[in-house]
Amino acid sequence: MAHLLRRIARAFQFGYQAIDSTPRRKAPINVLRNEDGELLQTQRSQLVSTTRDLLRNFAAAKFALNKHLDYTSTFHFQSRTGEDALDRRIENLMAWWSNPRNCDLTGRHDFSRLTRMIESCATVDGDVWVLKLANGRIQVIEGDRVRTPPELGEVPIPAGGMIINGAVVDESGKLVGIAICKRMVLNAFGQSAGFIFDRYVPAEFILQHGYFWRYDQVRGVSPFAVGLNSFKDVMEASEYALIKAKIVSLVGLKFTRADGNEAFPTSAYGEGTGQDASKNTYNVDFGQMPYVLDMNPGDTAEVVESQHPSTQFQEYMRMMLSCALKSLDIPMCFYDEAYTNYSGMRQAWVAYQQSAQVKQRNLVRLLDDITFWKLATWIAAGLVTLPKGLTIYDLKWEWVGSGVPWIDPLKEASADQMAINCGLTSRQRQCKERGDDWFSIVNELAQENTIMKSLGVNPINTPLDGALLNEDKANAA
Repeated sequence: MAHLLRRIARAFQFGYQAIDSTPRRKAPINVLRNEDGELLQTQRSQLVSTTRDLLRNFAAAKFALNKHLDYTSTFHFQSRTGEDALDRRIENLMAWWSNPRNCDLTGRHDFSRLTRMIESCATVDGDVWVLKLANGRIQVIEGDRVRTPPELGEVPIPAGGMIINGAVVDESGKLVGIAICKRMVLNAFGQSAGFIFDRYVPAEFILQHGYFWRYDQVRGVSPFAVGLNSFKDVMEASEYALIKAKIVSLVGLKFTRADGNEAFPTSAYGEGTGQDASKNTYNVDFGQMPYVLDMNPGDTAEVVESQHPSTQFQEYMRMMLSCALKSLDIPMCFYDEAYTNYSGMRQAWVAYQQSAQVKQRNLVRLLDDITFWKLATWIAAGLVTLPKGLTIYDLKWEWVGSGVPWIDPLKEASADQMAINCGLTSRQRQCKERGDDWFSIVNELAQENTIMKSLGVNPINTPLDGALLNEDKANAA
């Protein structure tokens, strides 16, 4: 009765019903903290450790991470200064520096693999740190190594500032440095026994890449966090269902005698049971095929069928897995190609591509900072000479993300051509969507056509040929 009166009273009031306490749902929460306060250092370590363990043992979670990396962390570098010689020089230097021995402190990974690892660490751990070293190389610091050391006296904290999970910020919340710890190793197998303080690095030598959704947030949080429990539930339920299926397979044969008495396999009896196994049992050998059952007249044998896992169970597991994949914005049809048709697949891809582009831009900002740093060092060392009147701030470049091949080449090529002819897009944009560089394609076509014409072979039929033919006609006139 009291609840009914409250609902009637509520009908004549204004406000948000989401903050009302009702017996139907959990009471509203009245705790306001910054995001770093929601995930303290110990809790952060637990989240990172659990996520890493899930990726080691559950293929669906590892698939989600790999698919995310395929769309967000594959790039190739293009210099866009407009000076051909300068562009070639910068691109050659970037290709040389991308060699593992030139860019990675450990000398194990080239820059393309480092880029993928940086995005992977940010996705799994929440954030990752890149150190710009004096020798021109970079060092990647995984997120769990940046932590508050036991002895704060070793870390300089500015007046009014604080240290948050290893990140030192000033009074305004701006990053001024990080405390890097190293893992204590117990044995030759690399088992860790905790962390000890290694060194403090000022902000001018570090770059941070991570996932943030609040303005006051200092440390990133893994997008896997919202889907972690769903992934774990699917993994555990799959294991339980497999165990049940195995049990059904082991105990799956039933005998019925013509007189209605129960029959048992010989192995069901042991010595001293008092049963006459010769009269009430069958000797069944499940060795090599074919299986032969020598039975008495009127007796029957049938396989026990449990219909496990049920259709309802499979649908529920698919729904739970779909929810878990949404933590990385991945549609279910990426995981199960038979889940939808061509139209549904393309619609899902277009929606996912929008979210992937946002994540690409976040990573491109990090790549741009590294590129600017390398250009500055090459100019200072005399490896790059700028034309008169140009400064480093006038240089332009682009990290072109990898595109996605056509799902239906004929339909999509026709649609792209129509959009270009209608002036709704450009050739450059369409090439970027495929991960190609339009300028490189045009130069290659021009070189091919020039070589073919010099050998007396008609050039291939391309839009570029029309321009060449018109030019030839104009010259002839």
